[in-house]
Amino acid sequence: MPRSIFSRVSKPIFVVFIIASMAIGVLASGHNVAKAATVSANQYSNPAEIDPIRGHINSVSCSSSSQCIAVDNYGYETTYNGSSWSIPTNISSQALSGISCLSSTFCMAVSGNSSFKWNGTSWIAYNSIDSTSNITSISCVSTSLCWAADFSGNVTQWNGTSWSSLINKY
Repeated sequence: MPRSIFSRVSKPIFVVFIIASMAIGVLASGHNVAKAATVSANQYSNPAEIDPIRGHINSVSCSSSSQCIAVDNYGYETTYNGSSWSIPTNISSQALSGISCLSSTFCMAVSGNSSFKWNGTSWIAYNSIDSTSNITSISCVSTSLCWAADFSGNVTQWNGTSWSSLINKY
């Protein structure tokens, strides 16, 4: 019989997942509520509200068990420090659709045709990835190599300083 992955891991596994559901009752007055729970060594935490006013978390990325950032549909980000989530901070006037974090000093988030780079202390805006598209997801493998995609299947590459022209892969 196959052994559980947890029996083969020497360090505790840390995962963050987002539960976005319609809140019911008086507590949220009908708003969406975003909750997050952590799991470590097969133990789940109780889901905690991380964006109680807006909800609608679109993406989350963790570079370690003490650094995760979630982005929402209203241009806000919230950061997990290993024990609690920060108060959401607005970084974009558009929905943030994706985020990819490599370390506590490098994350890239995408919003419409813009991107935002976290340098450990502040967000830096990089406008106009491509004015004709709506970037929906991002994945980074290094500070000088990220790929972002739009709804149409077009992709663009970050080289550490700028974005390439969109490439249609279909």
